[in-house]
Parts: sequence; C-alpha cells; structure tokens
Amino acid sequence: QEPYGEQVRQLLRLRGIGPQSAWRFVTEFFSWREFRNRRQVGALAGLAPTPYRSGAEVHDLGISKAGCAAVRGIAIEVAWGWLHFQPESELSRWYWRRFGQGSKRIRKMGIVALARRLLIAFWHYLQEGVIPAGAHLKANTGFVIMLDAQNQVCATLGGHMEPTGADGSFRLVTDYSCFHHVHDVCADAQGNIYACEWNAGNIYPVKLQRIDPGQ
Repeated sequence: QEPYGEQVRQLLRLRGIGPQSAWRFVTEFFSWREFRNRRQVGALAGLAPTPYRSGAEVHDLGISKAGCAAVRGIAIEVAWGWLHFQPESELSRWYWRRFGQGSKRIRKMGIVALARRLLIAFWHYLQEGVIPAGAHLKANTGFVIMLDAQNQVCATLGGHMEPTGADGSFRLVTDYSCFHHVHDVCADAQGNIYACEWNAGNIYPVKLQRIDPGQ
C-alpha cells in the first residue's frame, strides 16, 4: 500500500486531479507496470493511433482502444477538466491552438490526443518529478510544529517561523506542499509519528520516521 499512497499523493498535488482519478490511475495503470517509453504508455491505455498502410498510402486511423478501457475513460474525463483547471499549461495551450477553432467533432478528437499526452506527462511526473510544463500545484497550507520536553518549538515541518514583533511573537509561513490540512498526530511504539489530515484524498496518514541521532 505504501507505494500506492505516495504516487496518489503526488498526483493529488496537481490542480484538476481528484481522489478517484488519482487512485484509478495509480492502482490500475502506473503502479504495476514499468513503462520504457511514451509509446507504451499510450498503447496500454488504448490511446495510441492505429497505423494504416496500403501501397504508398500511409496514415493513422483512430485510436486502437486495445488497452484499459477504465483508464482511457478517466484520462479523457481528466483531459476536459485539465482545460478548465490548468488553462496556462503548455498542454492546454497546445490543445486550443490545434483544435480550439475546429468543429465539435474535431474538438472531441483533440481531447483524446490531449488525454494521451496527459498520461505521458503524468508518467514523467511520477517517475522523475517533472511537473507538466506550465501546470500549477494545489496550494497546500498544512504544517506540523514539533515541541521538545520544555514545550519549546524544535522543528517546523512544511514551513518556517517568521518573527512578527519584539515581544517574541511569530507566525508560521508554509514553504512547500508537504501537508494538506493536518488535524491530529499519532505515535507508535518505535517513536514514528503519523500526521492525519482533513481532505487528504483518501490516502494514508503521512509517516514521519524517527531517526536515531547517532546514525
């Protein structure tokens, strides 16, 4: 379950990706297959074009539809949403440049092409951490403050402390998208801490592993 949760959490950082689509993409597509290239990604989803050859005539027909129908359907649905939630991304700009002025049929064909490109972009994102060009991450504002035995702040995870006055008051400023909205923490017998979150997309609590200072 751990690899699933990490990849789901990673996809959920992207605007336009919800819990259901993230889980389906990971459990039915990305987590159990090692893709070697972008062609394999499109082919397994059934979104690769079918080549046609007849004598000297060579061109592509429609998509093969030979892959996973469930993933293909979700990818097309996400592609429509991507245009709305990620209008500044390079893929959205590409779609509008190439298909935006076409007929309803042409725009639907373009969405299939966009779905294929999105799956390939998600594959690169999960494997290499490369965010799709021009895409935005969700603004996660969660953080965890850790106190020592004297109730003094010893660590801030997901942000840093910024002084606000001479009286020693401060505010916490988030640094990166680490947590969504932490509401509670639990600890196990080994000293590991689990941060539970609101609206976390049905993923497991984030595990903060205890490290021996002597290591």
